[in-house]
Amino acid sequence: MRFILGMMVALFAVMAKPLLAQPASDALPQVFLIQNSGWMEPFYSDPQSRFRVLVGALIAQSAPVGSPIVVATFNRSGQAPGIESPQVIYAGPNDPKLVRERIADISIPRKPGGAYVDSDFEEALGKGATRLLRGRPGVIWFVSNNQNAPDGISDGWQNRSEAFTRLLMEAPQFSRVYAHPVRNEVESVQFGRREGFIFYAIAYGKRAGPILDELVAKAGMRTVLGSPLARLRPLDRLTTRFVIDGASQSLSSERDWIKISGDGAAKTLRLKGRVENRLYPFVIRKARLDLAFRVAPSQPGLETLRVSADTRALANVPALGRSGPVTITLELPAVPIEGLMTTERRASGVLTLQLSDIDYEWDRDFLDRLSAIPASGVLSEKAQTQLVASQLPQVFVEPLKVRTSRSDVRLQLIVQRSLWWLWLVIPAMAVGAFALWQRSGQPKKRSSHIVDLGGERKEIKIASGEKLLLSNSSGERFTVKGRGTKAPMVTRSP
Repeated sequence: MRFILGMMVALFAVMAKPLLAQPASDALPQVFLIQNSGWMEPFYSDPQSRFRVLVGALIAQSAPVGSPIVVATFNRSGQAPGIESPQVIYAGPNDPKLVRERIADISIPRKPGGAYVDSDFEEALGKGATRLLRGRPGVIWFVSNNQNAPDGISDGWQNRSEAFTRLLMEAPQFSRVYAHPVRNEVESVQFGRREGFIFYAIAYGKRAGPILDELVAKAGMRTVLGSPLARLRPLDRLTTRFVIDGASQSLSSERDWIKISGDGAAKTLRLKGRVENRLYPFVIRKARLDLAFRVAPSQPGLETLRVSADTRALANVPALGRSGPVTITLELPAVPIEGLMTTERRASGVLTLQLSDIDYEWDRDFLDRLSAIPASGVLSEKAQTQLVASQLPQVFVEPLKVRTSRSDVRLQLIVQRSLWWLWLVIPAMAVGAFALWQRSGQPKKRSSHIVDLGGERKEIKIASGEKLLLSNSSGERFTVKGRGTKAPMVTRSP
């Protein structure tokens, strides 16, 4: 009886088991480092400068109100009495109004002799990560004129600036790097004319990478900056993804996941979609596409899956745009559910989109926007490319040399089956349990029978299944077992 009740409880528990929600991850802190050395003076003093406004707007767009931020200026420590670099001007939950006020109050410190302080990019970035982020994952926004000059105007500042960009591209602790050059012509008496400044967005730590990807992809960020941020790192991976044309109840795509619902039977599935180019500001002029698949050891079952595409070539894929139609064929093996009470099985793996022989070119709008010559429209595209390449930091030119790229898409097959038959079994078990309970709680019905005890006939009353031990007048012993309406069974006992 207890076994039956236990089974009923277990069955209801299986059928009513809720889906576990994924815990929401805490917001990562963001640090905003703003250069305030001598060569930045025109951006602070010229009334035509958009510098302060853009910095304030970027902070407001990047960090939701109340999220943790640190805003600091940077130059070079030790050159101005009592001023260390970076110098925090705001720290705490983001308050856009208060942050704008602190940015409006930024000034450029002077050395004891009266000259403006210089800038040390490595010092600012290093302390931003270790002191302001405390070595924990986070996002660092670095706003500068891209001139790293710890010793002021010297012949070595170009080399120091190139060393800084190499640090961004090679240091293992930086998982993502984006940049956005801003054309803003400003002028001052002391420093003359300046063409613009640059925003770097840096993911410090592996966990910060996807968070930064989401930040720079926000529509509001593009509105503030006027165009998307350029991807500088990584260049050989995460540059493409496969986007399904239309989702359904059995097929969905979310971020870098493709989820397939099925019954576990072997089948051929065709995924119709397009390859998205995520590397701005570069157009895939042409590239070769190859596919591969590897099984996730934690969710086996797709070891024999075969994958192929109906095209091996991509051409003219816009920056942040999509290719022409691509059909990926998946030959799914059978993935049965084992166990009577098991309702679901998941099998997963990684679908790799491998691009080779890539021929990148700059996005035309990007060239038009950054060209310093107003009449650049009359130049050939090759000439304009060379012109812009000569004006931008080398780090913007490097992607043109990339020839291979790999992007992984996580694929998961979800096999489910219903336990609807339990709704029939449970009532039947309940009725059976109730019947047993009733029968066990009532006295057994006895019927009259005449039995032969060694030649002596005797009338007895006995129930079905009941056993009686009887004796005759001679003392012989007999065992009598009731059989319902049939005559009882009589056997001689020793």
